[in-house]
Amino acid sequence: VVRKAVEQNARAFRFAAESLRADRELLLAVSRCGELLRYAVEELRADRDVVLVAVSHGGLALRSAHQDLRDDREIALAAVRSASGAFAYISESLRKDREMFLQAVSQQGDLLLDAPKDFRADREIVLAAVRSSGSALSCVASRLTKDAEVVLEAVSQNGRALQFASCSLREDSEIALAAIQSSGAAYPFVGKELRSKCWFALQALQRSREALPYVAEELQIDPDTVLTFTEPKKQDDRDFVFQAVRKSWRALQFASPSLRADDVIVLEAVQQCWEAVKFATEVGLPTMVEAVRQDWRAIHCFFCDELSDCEVSALAATNPHIVRSAALKHSRPAWLAAVRRNGLMLQYASLQLRLDKEVVMEAVRQNAIAFHYAAPPLRKDPDILQCVAAGPKTPSVQSAGEESTSKGMGAMPVRAKEGDFEGCPHCPKESPCRDMVASLVTREAGVVSPFAV
Repeated sequence: VVRKAVEQNARAFRFAAESLRADRELLLAVSRCGELLRYAVEELRADRDVVLVAVSHGGLALRSAHQDLRDDREIALAAVRSASGAFAYISESLRKDREMFLQAVSQQGDLLLDAPKDFRADREIVLAAVRSSGSALSCVASRLTKDAEVVLEAVSQNGRALQFASCSLREDSEIALAAIQSSGAAYPFVGKELRSKCWFALQALQRSREALPYVAEELQIDPDTVLTFTEPKKQDDRDFVFQAVRKSWRALQFASPSLRADDVIVLEAVQQCWEAVKFATEVGLPTMVEAVRQDWRAIHCFFCDELSDCEVSALAATNPHIVRSAALKHSRPAWLAAVRRNGLMLQYASLQLRLDKEVVMEAVRQNAIAFHYAAPPLRKDPDILQCVAAGPKTPSVQSAGEESTSKGMGAMPVRAKEGDFEGCPHCPKESPCRDMVASLVTREAGVVSPFAV
């Protein structure tokens, strides 16, 4: 009767007669003897054979064993193999046993959190831990966070463990995709450069739709649009891509390479934002013109060495500030077009160009203040002095487009030493600019000038 009762519910053993709770044969015969040990008499809880059988059936029975038996290596190992929680009940000395800890951590990886430092630097132990609990990667030695195998095992078990990997491995597409497949919520922990790639975003969504809100937020695009691009052949569908781009210029990055070279589609995107040129595989001149019109920094996206002199001149005429790019530093056609549009661009020119008479003359024709930036030898040139004298009474004001693209980008206003000259185009109506130029011209003619240049 007692045996049937305890087979059904181990707690029933506590109500058995004391003689039965002291029956060694009965205890060993019951399949759930691990749970019965806590109700057995003290003598049986100190019996090594009984305890060994009990912990083999249920490791947590170790907590009911006699204190001396908790220091028995065979019993402790059997208990830990049966239940990792038994590790808490073994003796202090056995907790430092490597084999014992390896058995425990392979079932309960979080035990690594409180493990000694040498265990957290042991590759075999760490591998066993992260296979059981990926979050254990948070406490391993730093060199193991750079171990691709260790990190891959961790993120495969728990995608969020990616946040504990080294920066270089967070940029590894294989590891990142494994993490996302385990948990879409791992997407924010992917390396910044990798998660900004559209091809990676599409692969991530194919692994886990749970990543959709994170992808949409990262790429700043409508979730439904991104999701549609994961469908077969959508990236090659011209009508679909065009409509998507009209909705958001960022959709261009998901199009196929051939459509990212389509002049109509690319121009539609660039008209919304010049940064769309970064996604294009080919860019025509009208698109380039539109991009630099919005911001001169767009010139950095083009291969200037492949542009003809006419194309470079057209771009410089659209926005003279493009000559500030290192790629156009020595492009004479670009500088001629730039100073014709805004003479003050001469301030950014190299000494070689400030010694170029034609460039300087075009600059001072457009804005007499450009004389201030001419190389000293040319300040005595009669033709240039004549251009200054015949120049406009007030400097030409740059266009709104130029002003917006030059703000905050290091444009240097012309300054007089005494601080009474603010520079074009911000001078008052009765500007001292003209007076300053006249003073410079006078000085070059041998008359003392109140201004030092």
